[in-house]
Amino acid sequence: MNLVKENLRLFIPSIVEFLDDQDFPWGKIERNFNKHIEKRFVQAKNKPITVEANIYDIIIAFKQGRKEFIALLIYFNRLFDELNKNLHFNILGWTENTF
Repeated sequence: MNLVKENLRLFIPSIVEFLDDQDFPWGKIERNFNKHIEKRFVQAKNKPITVEANIYDIIIAFKQGRKEFIALLIYFNRLFDELNKNLHFNILGWTENTF
């Protein structure tokens, strides 16, 4: 099981839908993410550190009970949903005026 993919599927399903038809390297993404997190722990040495947040950090914060991040997760999901729709329309050669 790929935890990065499964958490994205749970909290931002449209991003996984967007990438599912592709030969996307989920395993490599998870390995690199785990290395990134380990580097953070080493850097922190039991002290607070400042980091640039990524989408997965927002998922982790929400899972830890920080409900204020739900709006960002909803935004990201809608963003990728719209991207999916627009790209699909472009691939088919459709425009808004097609209908």
